Amino acid sequence: MDGLRPLDGEASPASKSDDMAPPQIGGVTLAITLMISLGFAILVFFLAPLFIASLFHIQAGGDWLNLVIEGAVRLLLLIGYLYLIGRFPDIQRVFGYHGAEHKAINAMEQGAPLDIPHVRSASRVHTRCGTGFLLIVMVVSIFVFAFVGTPSLPLKVLSRIVLVPVVAGISYELMRLGAANYRFRIVRWLLAPGLALQGLTTREPDDSMIECAITSLKRVMQRDGQAVLGGEENESAGEAAPLLPYDKSAHAARVL
Repeated sequence: MDGLRPLDGEASPASKSDDMAPPQIGGVTLAITLMISLGFAILVFFLAPLFIASLFHIQAGGDWLNLVIEGAVRLLLLIGYLYLIGRFPDIQRVFGYHGAEHKAINAMEQGAPLDIPHVRSASRVHTRCGTGFLLIVMVVSIFVFAFVGTPSLPLKVLSRIVLVPVVAGISYELMRLGAANYRFRIVRWLLAPGLALQGLTTREPDDSMIECAITSLKRVMQRDGQAVLGGEENESAGEAAPLLPYDKSAHAARVL
């Protein structure tokens, strides 16, 4: 939810003081947008694979095999969706900013200066990327839905909707665990497919994208530093309170 704050609360004050500021998304509009997006994701990536896999039930047989087919269809839909939207120029630009974000985070976590040359040389893949998280969701869903058994199709549909938070929660914790233990070879092997999938959702950014990522990251670091210090600002000097040294563990829960 960190990524939604600039869309809602934090962006509003700026728009009040600047008549030329672009319109902000917030309140009811943001809620409706999120509901539509979530509904689309559930329909395409959870219900559609279930219906497609049900067509193979007679030929394939076996509960686990049908779950694997459903999971494979879900994965193919995800990869196909990411590939297709990546063909649009506007989305390619978004993916460029995504790559710039990863580069800035990687540079910061490696202790490199947050300037364009150092950030440009950093990797554009990251172990806590939301793309890798989606891949973990695809795999975890197979095991979670296995506990549902073989009820009627309406109950299966209901289970795919109701258990989405469970699948997401388990996947989130697994992603955090993997990122925290990436130094182990077996973990690197397990996370390799998710890192490879980021090739579809990131692009090499230009300098303007990198500059934007650096500015955004510095603002987040400043905000987090103020939160640790109690949110106090030096109003007489017109500057924020000094930042604490970067603590990687404090950011380990964030999905990029």
